[in-house]
Amino acid sequence: MKKFMMILLCLCLVGCTNQTKGIKLTEVEMYSDKIIASVPKELEMMSEGRIVELYRNESERPQYVYTNPEVTVIVSFAKTKIESNIEMMGLMQEFLVNRWTNLEVTEEVTTEGIIDINGKDFGVIRYVNVTDDPYKVLVIHSLFEGYMLKISFKYPESEEDKWFVVEEQFINSLQVNDNE
Repeated sequence: MKKFMMILLCLCLVGCTNQTKGIKLTEVEMYSDKIIASVPKELEMMSEGRIVELYRNESERPQYVYTNPEVTVIVSFAKTKIESNIEMMGLMQEFLVNRWTNLEVTEEVTTEGIIDINGKDFGVIRYVNVTDDPYKVLVIHSLFEGYMLKISFKYPESEEDKWFVVEEQFINSLQVNDNE
């Protein structure tokens, strides 16, 4: 049985390596080094001016955005201005699911509920935005310094084979050190 499990593990590792071939991750630190994550190395930090231009809603505007030159793959981190506590995690999860479920351009809204990522509880929501160029979106949220932290990973649906494994590696790399 041990031998079978080792072979299965090796096959999984080889499969993951092949799917992410060419995409290297680099560790980034944000919010005074309290958040650490591995983002695709090919993504660059967006300028503050460009962030303001793309995210007009100031209350939800991310402070950190990593993207490719075509702005088709985006990883963003937003410490919202919404004061929050542990009791609000479930309410926020429900609100975000309802928000995207009720939009005409959104389909396939799924939730994985509240999960543990490296010792921190996160709400997890996935959906497909069905505009002219459909894209997949992962949104995870948690408490951070008394506020709601919202992180998203967006990529073209047509490139799901390339980006889904990278998204999973990104999630598993996430570390939040705020003692909440």
